[in-house]
Amino acid sequence: MDFKKGFKIKPKEIRKNGIIIFTDGTNEMMPNEKTCLAYGYKFQDGICRAFIPSAVTERKESSRGVSQVGTNDISKSKNSQVIGESNQITESYNSLVSGESNVVDSGVNNSVVVGKMGKATHTNEFCIGGGGEEAGLLQYSVIQVSGKTTTDAIVDLYINGDDVIDKEITLPINSITNYEVLLSGLVTGGEEGTPGDYITYQYIGTVRTDNDGVMTNTIKFNNLLARSTAIPVTGISIGTSHIFRIRINGQTNVNTSWHAVVKLHINKTTVEI
Repeated sequence: MDFKKGFKIKPKEIRKNGIIIFTDGTNEMMPNEKTCLAYGYKFQDGICRAFIPSAVTERKESSRGVSQVGTNDISKSKNSQVIGESNQITESYNSLVSGESNVVDSGVNNSVVVGKMGKATHTNEFCIGGGGEEAGLLQYSVIQVSGKTTTDAIVDLYINGDDVIDKEITLPINSITNYEVLLSGLVTGGEEGTPGDYITYQYIGTVRTDNDGVMTNTIKFNNLLARSTAIPVTGISIGTSHIFRIRINGQTNVNTSWHAVVKLHINKTTVEI
């Protein structure tokens, strides 16, 4: 379907429950009433629909262990609670959403999204939506990463400590992101390690992520907060394909447990930069 004159989004798909997902050509989004009606669909309780499903159909399509207050788009999810209007959750487990027009990405679990137009894109993410034209444009997110070192090899920290690519932190394209990272390392043993030795750091900076995923990192503060021994730390590393890494350089025969809390203030645009 072509874009109607004067509108920047158009219908992309009609789901089994009658809800219509719109797109700007790249991103999925939920339309407002004016846009929904312009394409000839029904707008009910904040949702654009091609048809209103029967109660029997609704029960068949309902997700397992999900409770909701309001009218939302929930499919193939379980053990979640949704409060508000026009929130969208697909194939997500153990999530909590409260507010309006928030989104939990497919496969993202154990997340919390509150406010308006927030978008959880990482497992274990806490997100506050700040409004905007679509989910994920303006928001504040908190993500935790962790890992262990036992040698002098360089190690990246991952969500839940899982060394897999989908547990890395990614920043949205066409965005500017202010970040604060609080990092701690605690020695737990090893032939040359003294349990209880520690080091803590704070990093504050800004990352611009272009449309092609190229990132520019400006670190404003790189603060050693406290330490009991000279444990080396590599710090912030900008990866390819909009990956934001916390990178550690360990010590031979020293076992160290690492944990970082990453706070992200995201300002994204639909315009290519």
